Amino acid sequence: MTDSILLIGIGEKKVGLDTVIRYERAHDIENAFGTDSFFYQAWNLLTREFGAEIIYILNLDAWDDLKNQDELFQQEDFTYVVPIGLYLTDGYNDLFTGKRYYYSQLLAWMCHRSLTTVIMTGQHATGFTTLTEYLTHEKKELDTVKSAFYNLKKNNVLYVANCLYAYPYANVVLTGMLLGDVGEYPSYDRLYGACFDIDWCDVDFDLVFFRNNYLTGTSVENLMNFEPAESFIKPVTVDRICKYIARNWPDMDGYIGTVFTQYKMTKIYELVNAYLGSLKNWILYDYSIDGISSVQNPDTTVSIHITYTLWPHFTTEKITDEVIL
Repeated sequence: MTDSILLIGIGEKKVGLDTVIRYERAHDIENAFGTDSFFYQAWNLLTREFGAEIIYILNLDAWDDLKNQDELFQQEDFTYVVPIGLYLTDGYNDLFTGKRYYYSQLLAWMCHRSLTTVIMTGQHATGFTTLTEYLTHEKKELDTVKSAFYNLKKNNVLYVANCLYAYPYANVVLTGMLLGDVGEYPSYDRLYGACFDIDWCDVDFDLVFFRNNYLTGTSVENLMNFEPAESFIKPVTVDRICKYIARNWPDMDGYIGTVFTQYKMTKIYELVNAYLGSLKNWILYDYSIDGISSVQNPDTTVSIHITYTLWPHFTTEKITDEVIL
């Protein structure tokens, strides 16, 4: 399945407001927004440099209009959602509860039941004079909003430092890098350097950053989402493997609602084994199918439970999961 990207922003031109539009040709997006627009520049970078094939644009009149998009995210499973010009702590005060809510929190909530990853970034590092000033600001931004994600899927959100010299929005660049081979660590040879020399010892929080290395070039580091430190899927490299497997799981609709027999169990085993076997030595070190069983539901229907264990690349740990048909 080809990755899909949704770019969200407040465009200078009020074209197609509150409507998701797929742009396939440069001419069309140029006519809609102009070549100087952040939509065009992001689309152009993703298609030309990273080979993105499916890019949608959601042009808003105001960030408050995100509140009307919950149905969209229930129906569509975008691979990546990329807000442009939205900061983590941008939000609104709810008139009924009096509480402060963040648009990043709203996006995470709308993607809560999906495999979508929301990639955020903040103010550009060129607006800060020292590394200490910049990292202090970034940590404060993250600390302010992290508690708001306590009951959401934290692996669906990551935050990247906006610290690349040549690009105004680092989350667009990181999205392009993540379009590459799921079995390889994300890289891009045209990053052209980061504004500050950030090192591992400088960052002890969930900030993805770009690191200057004068021998190997600039690389993306600390590629972690908002999951707790002990979570198996906190590394984005592991999480995107798990999401890839789930998103491309073989179609088993033909076995739903039918009588469960030994023959059907064998056919399901063969289907799952062929699928996971095709991923071995690419994104999996190994796997096992631990069980296939039928469970009687309270409404007298029968569910088929498939339990399996994965040993993905980029980790020494394993994970056991279950698919229910």
